[in-house]
Amino acid sequence: MVSPQNASDGRGRLLLIAGSATVAGLLAVGLVVYLLLPNALSVDYERYEGDRVSVDHPRGWEVREESEPHASSGSVLFLAPDGDEDFPETAMAVGWYDDPAHEDAGTEAVEAWNEAAAELGFEDWDQKELDPADYTDVPGDWDAAMFEDTYTGLDNTAEMLGWEETRRFSLALQSHVVEAEGTTAYWIAWYGPQSERRSYDRVVHETLESFTPRP
Repeated sequence: MVSPQNASDGRGRLLLIAGSATVAGLLAVGLVVYLLLPNALSVDYERYEGDRVSVDHPRGWEVREESEPHASSGSVLFLAPDGDEDFPETAMAVGWYDDPAHEDAGTEAVEAWNEAAAELGFEDWDQKELDPADYTDVPGDWDAAMFEDTYTGLDNTAEMLGWEETRRFSLALQSHVVEAEGTTAYWIAWYGPQSERRSYDRVVHETLESFTPRP
């Protein structure tokens, strides 16, 4: 679930860390059902339209693209503005990469996360698998997996960005699509402080529903 560009195996594999491919070295998933809580955020969206993926993101967020035309991998990072009270220390990311190491999306994602956790020294790490169908409609011929992670770590990264909260959550969806030239992995992920996880429920659902790979 997040870092094609900086993936440790050099093939642009997704690293499920608290940041996207773009921010694997810069950024220091708990949703089971869609609950419209009293403090659930409701926001306006802008549409990002890329060559390989499109997705809605909260209006006014910074967009950082990390891809080249015809590249075998790429990612886009969406960052909440500094001082945003609704989304403190939060990011969303999407991306893709060709030829994942494993055809099975779940195996690919878990292995990448395990590598990231070992490299970055996550503590108090907990992971559970979610059902992608609870969040979005996945075509029947795609292989999809979704995970929620909570952890403590990336203290240096949090300090670099001026973030105070090192207790993080990540929620990521990965889909593998078999194409004529081979298999492509597409992913979308959210990262934020654990204290805000429940209030993001609606926005997470709406952005995942809007995520559209372009095989």
